[in-house]
Parts: sequence; C-alpha cells; structure tokens
Amino acid sequence: MIEHFIEQRNEGQKPCQSTSDIKGNITIVSQSSDPAKGIRGKVWLDGRKERDAVFEEVFIYIRDDSRIYRIEGEECREVPFDGLRVGQRIQVESTGQTTSSDPPEITARKVIILSASSVRQPLEAFAPVRQNSTRWIYTGHTGWVYDLCWSPDGTKVASASEDQTVQIMEIAFGRRLFTYRGHQHSVWAVAWSPDGKKIASSGVDKMVHVWDVATGELLLPLIKNTSPIAALAWSPDSRYFTGGGRVWDSETGKQICQHQRHTGRIHGLAWMPNSRKLVSASFDKTVQVWDGRTAQTYVTYKGHKNLVFAASWSPDGRRIVSGGGDPSIPSDDHSIHIWDSATGKNYQVYQGHTKTVYVAEWSPTGRIIASGGDDPAIRLWDPNTGSLYGGYRGHPKGILALAWSPDGSHIASGGRDHTVQIWDV
Repeated sequence: MIEHFIEQRNEGQKPCQSTSDIKGNITIVSQSSDPAKGIRGKVWLDGRKERDAVFEEVFIYIRDDSRIYRIEGEECREVPFDGLRVGQRIQVESTGQTTSSDPPEITARKVIILSASSVRQPLEAFAPVRQNSTRWIYTGHTGWVYDLCWSPDGTKVASASEDQTVQIMEIAFGRRLFTYRGHQHSVWAVAWSPDGKKIASSGVDKMVHVWDVATGELLLPLIKNTSPIAALAWSPDSRYFTGGGRVWDSETGKQICQHQRHTGRIHGLAWMPNSRKLVSASFDKTVQVWDGRTAQTYVTYKGHKNLVFAASWSPDGRRIVSGGGDPSIPSDDHSIHIWDSATGKNYQVYQGHTKTVYVAEWSPTGRIIASGGDDPAIRLWDPNTGSLYGGYRGHPKGILALAWSPDGSHIASGGRDHTVQIWDV
C-alpha cells in the first residue's frame, strides 16, 4: 500500500501525515512562466468546492506497473533514469509552460503529492481521468441524444433523440441501418428486448411504441400514458416491458400492474437480472425496488438530497448504483451512491462529478461503474473501493445517455452535442 503524505508549508500549520485526514483532490493544471511563482493547480475540496492553489515545491511518485513518471508542465513523462524505483521522490521544477484550463492527462494510476504550499485544507492524491480511445462517432441526429441501448448480440446500437427519431447503427462500420419515425415529438427512451426481436420507445408524445427491429412495423397498438415516459426496460425473458411505473405484456399489450409509490417522474428504470424485481429512480428524490408482477414495493432508498436520474443493478443483483442532482442548482449534490438492494443500506458515496449526474451504469462484468452528466466527462469507477479507473472526454457538452456493450468492452455515449460515440474501455 502506498502511503499518502502531504506536508503543508503554511506558517503555523503542522504537516498532515494521516491518510484518514485526507478529504479532497488535487490536480496540477499548469506551471507559471515565472519559476518564483511556483506550480499552479486546482484543488477540489470534498469533490465539490474548487479553489486555486500554488505549490512552491512538489514531489511525486507514481506507481504504474513498476514504472516511474514525473509531471512536467502539461505532460506526464516516464523518467528514463536507471536506478529509480517505485516510491522514490522526484522534484518537479517550473519549466515555463503556458497555462491551461484543463488538467493534464496522466496515464499513471497513482499520483501522490508529497509537498505543497498555499493549501489550507487536507488533500487527497487522485486517480486522474484518462482519455480512452474512440472507435467511431455517429453524427446522424439533429437533436440531443436522450437514450441508448445495445442489441443483445453487441453488433448494433439504437439511439433515441430530440429529433423525434430512433436510429439503429451497425457497430462494425459506424453506419446507420434504420430510422424509426413513428413518434411525433422528442423520443426520451429506447429499450431493446433481450431476445433481440423488438424495440420499445417512448417520449414526449406520451405513447409507448413497440416495433419490429427488422421491419420497423408496430407489433402492438400504441400504448397511451397520462404523462411523458422517460425510461423503459424489458424483463429478462422479453415477456414484459415497463415504463412510467406501468408493466405491460409484450404479446397482448395488456397492463399487468402499476407502481404508484413514486410522487415524481421516473427517470431511471432497470430490471434485475434473472428476476421479476425492478428498480426505479425518480424526481421525488427516492429510488425504489418493486415487483414487476404485483407492483409491491420492497425497498425505498432515500439517500439522495435531490432529483434522482439514474439507477442500475450490479450483475449479481445485490447492489444498486444511483445518481442525480438538480441542474438548476450548481452547488447541488452530484454524488453517486452504492447501496444494498435488499435492505437499502448505503455502502459508499462517490464524489467526483461537478454537475448533475444523468447516467450511472454497472458494467456487465461487475468490475466497473460508468457515470456521466453535465461535466461532461464520463468517469469509470471501481464499485468496491470508489477509486477512479479512468474515463472519456469525447463530448464537448453534457452526457445524457450511456450504455455498456453486452461483453463490457465498449461504451456508447450520447448527449447534448447530438452525437453517439462508441469507445473502448
């Protein structure tokens, strides 16, 4: 285990050497052109409050497969000297680099700040967001992309958009295969049945469309709801689908049950793997686990302080990840919560996003959680430790949609920039 150590050089303060005292994040952004002014950076306290800082002397050590790196201005370079070892101190000197508003991209997993000045709060070494490689970018939409889903075989992606269409893309070549134009208003949700044959879509027109993937023909009469539906999900056996708290039979279109415990719009919805349980995230600030046949409520999670946009099951069904925030309140809580699906007990709260979280999805392997929002960086988390694996910064505007490929090797993302992007994890 690498020992965290931060020495605060402010007069009258004692060095902080206890890892239990470390509460914030520190990112070196750039270096001043005047060496006397030191190395400039940004400090994030408790993941929410941003503050400028100047470090007169910074020592770092980085562990990444037993290699040593040093930060030089905007770059992170491997130190080529023989004899350096993991844990050795390296001094970073000012090199006159120009300033930048973006933090540097660092490929190492651990960066430990050993000495800093002008910092009046305990700090924490951070695991930086790395740039993952983009496979392709689809630009066929003319409006925001609200939702995404993969075909069960992992060869296609369907996207729901403000431009009133659902479009299906082929992953191998990044080309459009089909456009569904049945909606009269923005399409907010799209879901692919596990058997691969059907797609359900819904949105502002308050209608649920269930249509054939191959032909685009409606398989059921349009299902009318009393309000716009922002989330859809299929049962694991493809027999039932749900939206807005209502569950329907996919063969007859008959309503099976209706969950009425939420007092706000349901924005996140997922069926538990190999189960009849559902989880729903709502604008009423709660996340609820309920029965997809009887609508009976099992658990109500009330850990969030404001709107909840996203909820997703772990592959084994034991835990749930949820996230949200109020876009109209910049200082609002933008945390991601991990909690027990059977008891509602909170396991962890992750702080990292600086704006509203719209999507939080567990990977099919269970080893990573991907989250995105108005930041607009997508972050990849370790669900057991809360540490940051890396991420993706391909979108210039907010992330509204995110979906894992069935094998967990790729992620599809979309949002306010009108694009769908496929990238490697």
